[in-house]
This record gives sequence, C-alpha cells and structure tokens, in this order.
Amino acid sequence: MRVRLDGAPINTTLATPLGTIVAEDRWDTYIVRLDAPAIYRNDDGTEQRMDEVRVLSFNLLPIN
Repeated sequence: MRVRLDGAPINTTLATPLGTIVAEDRWDTYIVRLDAPAIYRNDDGTEQRMDEVRVLSFNLLPIN
C-alpha cells in the first residue's frame, strides 16, 4: 500500500514523505520503503542513509 508519512521520525530528514508499506509488526508500526532515501543523524553527529523507516500507524496516510 502506498502511503504518505505525516512527519519525519526523530533525527531523520526525509527527501520525500512518500513510500510503500513492506511489513507490519505486532506493535502497531509499519516498515515503509521510502521513494527516496532518508538521512538519519546519529547522536555522535554521523549520518546514515536509510531506505526504510519504522512508523507508527497513526503517522501514515494512505494514498492512491
């Protein structure tokens, strides 16, 4: 299912809020594969590229 993230996860900069749900877990969160990689900033200041993020269900908006 295609979705729009309603905001970015903590310490994360999204290139785009759009992605596709690829998995659901038992804590009412989803793994979303983003259309473009996000950048996560670690506590030590380094950055990590992320193709997928874990998002709570209420932060996802379905799109067509």
